[in-house]
Amino acid sequence: MKQLTIEAFKGMLNNALTHIKAREDEFSKLDAVIGDGDHGQAIVTAFSVVVKAGEKGTEFKSMLNDMGFGVMLETSGSTSTLLGAFFLGMSDNAAGTELDAAAVKKMFAGGLANVQKQTQAKKGDKTMMDALIPAPSAEANRSLLASADGLWFELKEELYHTFAFISRHFTTEILQNVYDRCKTETQGMLPWELIGTAIYLQAGDSPPEIGTAEWKEFQILSTPESADTLSSLAACTVRENGAETRLYTLHFGQLDPQKLLERAEVQARIAGITVTEAMQRIDCDMRMTYATANQSICGLESPLTDKLFRLMDSSPVTAAHITIDVDSGSVAVQMNPLWKKLQDEREKNPPVPQKHPGKKQSSKHKNQPDR
Repeated sequence: MKQLTIEAFKGMLNNALTHIKAREDEFSKLDAVIGDGDHGQAIVTAFSVVVKAGEKGTEFKSMLNDMGFGVMLETSGSTSTLLGAFFLGMSDNAAGTELDAAAVKKMFAGGLANVQKQTQAKKGDKTMMDALIPAPSAEANRSLLASADGLWFELKEELYHTFAFISRHFTTEILQNVYDRCKTETQGMLPWELIGTAIYLQAGDSPPEIGTAEWKEFQILSTPESADTLSSLAACTVRENGAETRLYTLHFGQLDPQKLLERAEVQARIAGITVTEAMQRIDCDMRMTYATANQSICGLESPLTDKLFRLMDSSPVTAAHITIDVDSGSVAVQMNPLWKKLQDEREKNPPVPQKHPGKKQSSKHKNQPDR
């Protein structure tokens, strides 16, 4: 079988459920040694939901999303969270009705990556991660070495785009300070770390005040795709039950705040949570997500959120201030004049597309992995 069809995938899941049901008692007895002895029942229930959700599936992305969403809504405990994250991660990395070998690898890798965001368990800890994390292979090693050959050349272009982004969104002094900071970091700085540092410096924080938590949050910042890329960061205020919550979005221009409000109201009723909480579980395509980089809005009680609010008047890096009033059902967007000025200048002087014969495009998307 050179292609994995959606019907073949459904058959695999049905076969898995059959074998899980056959060993339900065994799983529960093993769980009873160190747990509450209900794992057999929990995994049968969860996988039954998965199989049922896939019965009407006609293409991978929506079917996998329904499976992940169904598991988290209809079951409880760690099983639902981890299994739901697995299927949602696969959904984000699959499309169509047939997948070749490369697409299957990408789909399962996406599922694994999403599970890893929910747990600190590693290979060897005698958890589900032992089954999900593939063993190294000669083919994988060769592929990694081949990718490394072109990595530096791609990174050079990304660094150029990043410094161009900083020069247009921050002061000349900040640009120089970020450059100087690069020379003091023993491990160097990656593009998203440069942008995060610029935000903190522009907000008045000195380099020593940028700690481990801040570096970790920088990882979800977007790497500029070109020298004229505009910031997609925006400050967000959500009003609910008379209280205000400050957050931010990584997806200004892509996010539809009104649709987000409407979708979150429905999800809040289903899950028994606040609308503000629901908003932080929905991506720009109005699907459920637990990956921070994909969330429509994020940054609850985050120092970066505070910085973006403070920079609304002094830097175009905060593109706008979005206010979502749950109580009145209204949405308002206050554009940053500094950002609008950059947008107008780009429209008057559109960039000339750069061609790189034979050069492979960077495989990085908007949001970056750990160092």
